[in-house]
Amino acid sequence: MDGLLSAQRFLSEGHAQAAVDCLEKISQSSGLDLDGHLLMAEALWTQAGPGGTEAALPHYEEASALAGQGNDVSKKATVSLGHGFALLQLKHFSRARQELLIARSLAEEDGNPAAAQFVDSLLRNVEAAQTDDAAKSTWLAFADAYTDGTKPVLFMRGSAKEPLDAAGAHGVEKLRAAGVKAMKVVDLSEAGPELPGGLQTLADVGIELPQLYLKGASVERWMDLEASELRRRLLDSGVSMKDPAESEPCHGAFSDGLADWEVALVEMVSVSGAGDWDNKARSLAEKGFQNAPATGTALEKAWQELSPSIKVKLESQPEMPCGHSCSTCPTKHDCQLHDAVGHVRDIEDREDGKEAAWFDTAVNQYDWFGRPRAPTPESPKFYVEWSRVSRTADLSCGPPGCVAETSLKVFENASEMEYKMCQLSVMVHATDFDDQYGREKIEWILINNKEAAVRDFAPQAPKGLPGCETNDNMADLHGSDVTEQKLSNLSKSSLLALASKPAGSPDATKKQVPNKATSHQTDAGLKLNVFWQQRCKSNSSRELLLYPIIRDLPLEASVHDDVLSLGSFFVATVVAKGLIDETGELKISGKISAAVDECPVTVSTTVTQIFKTSDSQHFSCEEPGCTATTVLVVDDFNLTSRKCKLTMINETDFDEQDGTTERVEWIKVGGSTITESLKPGKNPCQEAASGKPREYVNFTILDGKDVEGSKLAADVADKIADGMLFVSLKISDMVDECSVDGRLLDGQADLSCVTFADVCRALTKLTP
Repeated sequence: MDGLLSAQRFLSEGHAQAAVDCLEKISQSSGLDLDGHLLMAEALWTQAGPGGTEAALPHYEEASALAGQGNDVSKKATVSLGHGFALLQLKHFSRARQELLIARSLAEEDGNPAAAQFVDSLLRNVEAAQTDDAAKSTWLAFADAYTDGTKPVLFMRGSAKEPLDAAGAHGVEKLRAAGVKAMKVVDLSEAGPELPGGLQTLADVGIELPQLYLKGASVERWMDLEASELRRRLLDSGVSMKDPAESEPCHGAFSDGLADWEVALVEMVSVSGAGDWDNKARSLAEKGFQNAPATGTALEKAWQELSPSIKVKLESQPEMPCGHSCSTCPTKHDCQLHDAVGHVRDIEDREDGKEAAWFDTAVNQYDWFGRPRAPTPESPKFYVEWSRVSRTADLSCGPPGCVAETSLKVFENASEMEYKMCQLSVMVHATDFDDQYGREKIEWILINNKEAAVRDFAPQAPKGLPGCETNDNMADLHGSDVTEQKLSNLSKSSLLALASKPAGSPDATKKQVPNKATSHQTDAGLKLNVFWQQRCKSNSSRELLLYPIIRDLPLEASVHDDVLSLGSFFVATVVAKGLIDETGELKISGKISAAVDECPVTVSTTVTQIFKTSDSQHFSCEEPGCTATTVLVVDDFNLTSRKCKLTMINETDFDEQDGTTERVEWIKVGGSTITESLKPGKNPCQEAASGKPREYVNFTILDGKDVEGSKLAADVADKIADGMLFVSLKISDMVDECSVDGRLLDGQADLSCVTFADVCRALTKLTP
C-alpha cells in the first residue's frame, strides 16, 4: 500500500515516469492489485501525453478481470468506463463501444442514472468518430474510382481560375511553375456532373486539400517537392506540359544581371533557405553549371557576396511574368529568400525607425511595426483593464421533495454592456443529506430549463466544520434542544453569477459598445472547475456554511457534451448548448428528494469569499524522509497585476546531534526547488529531557518569498495562473523522533497576494 501511495504522490506532483518506475517495482515484487493496475494505466497515459498510449490498455484489461472477481458493481462500472474512454481516444471504436455498453449496463444496475447518461454521451462520440472514418473511406473509394487508376487529377476547393482557399491557390501556382499546360481539376465544394450530390461534404471530413492524384495514388506532400522533381513526376504520369523553352522563368526581370548558376542558386535558397552548401554545390554540378563554385565553402562565400544585390532586387519589387511582385506573390509564405538575405524593406515598413527585429528579446515579442503584441483573449493579461461585477440571489422551499425556484439578472442589456466570461456558482447548506443509502439528495438543478450534470448530489460538510450530516449534532448547530421535526425551509442556496466588463464605464454595469462575446474555453470545449474544497470560515458556532454544488460554470458559451479527464475518472459537463443570451436573465431551480425531512436552516448564512487573495494550508507527513505536499488557492483573475508573497512556518524538531543530518532537504514551489538543506536546529524532546518545558517552536522557513520573482521562473507562474500553487517539502531520513501528534514534519503555508489596485488605494490615502 505504501508503494501505491508513493506512486500516487509522484503522479499528483507531475512525475509520471517516477510513478511508472515505482509501480513496476511493485509489479515485480508482489504484483499489482486492481487499484495498482488502474494507477499504472493512468501513469502511462499521463507520461505519453494527451494522445495516450496502447501500453495502458493491458492494465485496464487486468483491472477489468480483477473487478469481475468481486461484487462491487460500482467499481466494475468505473473500470469499464475508464477502459472504454481509453479505447475511444486510441480510435479502437468497436472495442470502445463494447466496453462502454458494459459500463452503461453496470451503471443502470448500480442505480446511477447520471453515470449511465454520461456513458451515453461517450457512445455518441464513438458513433460520430465511426461516421468520420466512414466518410474518409468514402472519399478514398470515390477518388480511386474517379481517377480510374491512371488519370492525373487535382482535387481542390474551387476551380483553377478561382480557388476558394489559400492552399488551393498555392497548389495551382505550384503546378503552373512546374510547367503544367492542362490538367483535370475537380471542385469538391459543390455538386456537379463530376461530383454527385451529397459528396460535396467530403471536403469537410478532415482531408487535406488540394490533393494531387497521379497513377491512381495520392502524391504525399507534393507541394513541398522541388519544381524539377514535380515536373518529372507529372511528365511520367502523362500530364500535358509546356516545353522548357515555352516556360518563361518565374523570376523574369529578377534574373537580370545574374549568371545562370546564380539564378539556379537563388531558386534553391528560395526553396530551402541558406545553408547546406555542400548539397547545393553538388546539385549545381549535377545540373551542368560548370562555372558554379565546386565546394560548399566556396558557394557560401559566393552567396554572401551575392545576397546584398538580391536584397536590393527584392526591395525594388520588380513585376514577374505571372503579374505578381514579391509582396503580392501567392506563394510568398513559402519563399526563404527574405530570411536568407536579412530583413527586406517591404511596403508595410515605416520610412523611419529601426527594424522591428531590433527590439526583440524573445520570440514573437514584437510585431513588424515594433509594437508589443496584444494579448489574446485566452491570456489573463487581456482582462487587466476589466473589472468584475457580481450578482447574487437566494432560493428556498419548504416541504420534503419540494422544488425551489429563483431568477437572477446577470446584466441588464447586452447592448449597453460588454460582457465576457460570465460564470455561475451554486452553493447550498449541508442539511439533511447524510443518508448512507443515497436517498437524501438534491435530485437535479436546472439553469434556464437546461439540466446541469449534478444529479443526485448530497452535499456534506467536511469533518469538524458546521453541517448536518447526522441528527446528533443538530443541537450544537441551532444552539438549543431539538425535537423530531419536518423540513420547513429547504437548504437555502446562494447563487453567484459573475460578469466581467471593461473599467472606466459610466457605472459599474454598463459599457456603450455592444459585444456578444463568448466565454473562455479550453481545447475540450468547456472549463469546469472541479476543485471543490470549502474555503470559508464561520463568524460564530451558530452559522451554517455554504458548500459548492456548481462552481465557475461558463454561461454565454456554446456548451457541448464534452468530457474532462481526471486520471482514471471522468466528469460530464452540462448537457446543454448555451445557458444565457443577451437579455442576461437566469432562471435557476432545484429539487430535493422526499427523504430530506429534517435539520432545516434556521441560522444565518456565511457566504464563501468570492475573490480570494490569500490562503493558508496545513502540511504534514509521518515517516522519516517523507514528503508533505499542500495546495494554496487564490483567485486567478488578473493575476498578472498582483504581487504574491509566500510564507511558511514549520513546527520542527531538528537538532543534528551525534553527527546525524536532520534537515529539511528541499522546498519546491510549483515543481521548482527554491531552497535546500535548511537547519531549524531544535529538538523539543531533548530540551524537555534536560529539564526545560517541552515546546514546539515555530521556525520560519520562508518569509515573504516572492513566488513570482525571477528565481522561481515560469513553472510557478504557470501553476499560480490557474489559481493554484503547489508546495512540497521533504525531510531527511534521520528525522525520526519527537513528532507532533505522530507527524515528524508539521507546519503551515500562507500565501498572500496584493493587487496593484490595493497599492494605489493605499497611496491615495497617504497623499496629503
